[in-house]
Amino acid sequence: MYLQDVTLMNDDFRNVIKKINFSDTLLKKSEAFIYLDPIYLNTTHFYKVPKWTIKDTEDCFKIMATSGIPSALSEFDNDEVLKLAADYNMNVIYLKERRNINNRRTEILVTNYTDNQLDMFKVVS
Repeated sequence: MYLQDVTLMNDDFRNVIKKINFSDTLLKKSEAFIYLDPIYLNTTHFYKVPKWTIKDTEDCFKIMATSGIPSALSEFDNDEVLKLAADYNMNVIYLKERRNINNRRTEILVTNYTDNQLDMFKVVS
């Protein structure tokens, strides 16, 4: 499967949804999907970006909660992230444990929908 009719944007994630033209003739929100893959909270990284904070994660959840678009975010099962997910009424799916020399962490997928709610977004599989 290949992506079709894709537009890539290089901007702060907080600005992206505002730049998408949702209309009857172009893209409808019910035909979109948002996947957020931030730098995981409290992890070391080698990207040339400012440090990712819990405020950034909360901003992601705000977008997911208010956009009206099916959305998912990947993260580790950090206590702060899990509390925010609960505060924003998100669903948490535990994926797999990841290990390195220093620690073990469980990767999670946080969504603004459950499997039985996908019909309300009119998602075509």
